[in-house]
Amino acid sequence: MNLKKIFIILLAVLLPLPAAANTKTEQIKFHTMAENVDLPHITAVPKIDGLFEKDIYKNFVLYDNFFQMIPKYNTPASEKTQVFLAFDDENLYFAFKAFYRNPKIIRTSISRRDKFENNDFIRIIIDPFVTRIKGMLFSVNPNGIQKDAIYDEMPGSERFDWTWDALFYSAGKIYDWGYFVEIKIPFKSLRFPAGKKIQKWGIHLMRWIAHKSEYDSLFFIDRTKRGWLNQQPMLVISKNIKPGLHVEVVPSVTTLVNKGEDAEYNAGASFKYNISSDTTLDFTYNPDFSHIEADAGQININQRYALYYEEKRPFFLESKEIFKTPIEVFYSRRIATPRFGGKITGRSGRSTFGLVSGYDTGSFMNLSNVPAGGEEKAWNNSFRYKYEFTRENSIGMFVTDKRWQGDNYNTVFGLDSHIKHKGFMGDFQALLSKTRFGDKTEGQAYYGLLSYENEHIHGNFLTEHYSPRFDAQIGFIQRTDMRRYRGYLDYIFLPEKKHFVNGGPSIAYDYITDWSGEVMDKHLSLGFQFQTYRFTNIKAVYNRYYEKFYGVGFDKNYLEFLITSSPLKFLTFGTYAMIGDGIFYSPNPFLGYNRLVAFWSTLLPTQRFAISADLTSNYFYFEKGGNLMYKMNIYRLKAVYYFTRNLSLRTIWEYNNFYDKHYGNVLLSYEYNPGTVFYLGYSTDRIYNAGMLEDTTYSIFLKISYLFRK
Repeated sequence: MNLKKIFIILLAVLLPLPAAANTKTEQIKFHTMAENVDLPHITAVPKIDGLFEKDIYKNFVLYDNFFQMIPKYNTPASEKTQVFLAFDDENLYFAFKAFYRNPKIIRTSISRRDKFENNDFIRIIIDPFVTRIKGMLFSVNPNGIQKDAIYDEMPGSERFDWTWDALFYSAGKIYDWGYFVEIKIPFKSLRFPAGKKIQKWGIHLMRWIAHKSEYDSLFFIDRTKRGWLNQQPMLVISKNIKPGLHVEVVPSVTTLVNKGEDAEYNAGASFKYNISSDTTLDFTYNPDFSHIEADAGQININQRYALYYEEKRPFFLESKEIFKTPIEVFYSRRIATPRFGGKITGRSGRSTFGLVSGYDTGSFMNLSNVPAGGEEKAWNNSFRYKYEFTRENSIGMFVTDKRWQGDNYNTVFGLDSHIKHKGFMGDFQALLSKTRFGDKTEGQAYYGLLSYENEHIHGNFLTEHYSPRFDAQIGFIQRTDMRRYRGYLDYIFLPEKKHFVNGGPSIAYDYITDWSGEVMDKHLSLGFQFQTYRFTNIKAVYNRYYEKFYGVGFDKNYLEFLITSSPLKFLTFGTYAMIGDGIFYSPNPFLGYNRLVAFWSTLLPTQRFAISADLTSNYFYFEKGGNLMYKMNIYRLKAVYYFTRNLSLRTIWEYNNFYDKHYGNVLLSYEYNPGTVFYLGYSTDRIYNAGMLEDTTYSIFLKISYLFRK
């Protein structure tokens, strides 16, 4: 049967399925988005130490009617939670009492900021501008360890951007009845509308109980509607709060000693000034952009496209969500070695804007050089503007410009829009590039995504087009000269049973041609996924793929499997496998047999000690059961011991058998806050030579920085 007919038949079968009736909604008294959370103003403030001060908290507003979102939708929470809220002239205060019938099931650890996993936690999401799409997320585990992010409900985006850091204060303590955590968030750490006598911000308050895979919420979230933030109530601060003068200066000193080279000394500084509560100016000079942890190894042989590496550098992480668009025209890791840089970001009314500029001394032309950088000197500028004409609906523009030696340049101009109506969302983008590198060339790119969601059905249709000469030198574009059309549909069953919480089948179909219309790819995938107890997720996908490479067409069939689980208090693990036909990408390509397996796990022998073990293994054969053409195994072990929540010792060992290369790293870290840090580290690369393991290079790294904040 024709693949398109299969897709149409499945659409016809799945779309009419009725949603399950909700018979429990009227049995519970919900807090809903129609309610306001009016915060009291306090003068006597709590000490953030994890101790409950009864005389202080009697002046706070108290809420305690939490209910389950998962696994049992719209049922009372299995454990009681109390949350206390208030504010003073400079801070927001939250305190949570999390009760347990059996406190032995509490999962917690002592770790670096943003690094706890398989833990219980409480969660706060604040949306000061009431965008109903993006918010600032603050999580704290029972020991008071922090984890913060930008929460994003735009389709095609990562839901949680954990690279975002805010300066806030927290403490936690475990008792025989559960745990108690206190949180203080300075207004200086938030962005909010300037000049308003009364602030009204979107708010969600939640709790995660890891042992039960239970997610509780104080406010009712109707899962038949799309999104959480568009159902948020308002946090009301009845006072003209101001962040005051907010200036941050972070001077840093680094020393790097490489084998056989003289020591390098580097002094730099970053500067931040809040022009207002909603506009920030950042500047950095001679910054230290070295990573304290090298990029984890990836399979980098027999790859048709460039690999993607995450950004880890603080200057580019600041307000990076402003520069996010469906087509990634600003990929900050293409600014490899900036000598200095400046950025202004903010919001005025319904307008959001951002401008970032940097002088790069290590620019490169090819995405494959991201890990190593380049040698060119270049100016890089990016400007972003977005206007929300109604809530959750916006139009925007983007301009990037790169100038390097001679008269060479690359300029990209684009328009985009985001439209939402009930369960439907549409995202559209159009780009034009002009490049001079020898010859002058022009190119264009287009993107459109229309999606629909309710509690059972998720579906979308995507189309994107890139002309042969489209070029975004500050972006991440893996492939040009193509026209793509993709449809996706899944159906989610919600039995909410212990061994089958939710899950269901999915189907996706990709059809890709080159710019002239010649078919290059056709891809059908049929999958099934489900979630069971202890937050175990299982997914299996069958793929049938036609791919053309170097003028030769290949028919591939392969299977994918994915399992992630947190079955025990001290163990989290996941595994992924892809087995079946694969293409050997070369000027003389052929169809072989590919086996890719990845495994990752984290073990917590104690609250202070964490061990992570990862394995990525790729074997490629001339044919199934035939001779082995190549193999690459990457083993990675990481162990961290936390003397305190701020002081830790970490070791990393990684081995790549394809290159016969060892990587080792030891790092002593003291992190008082995101700006005040001390790092002392040693790393080495080793290879076997004539049967002996020898150093090829080693380095000693020292960094000291201190956050001055007023």
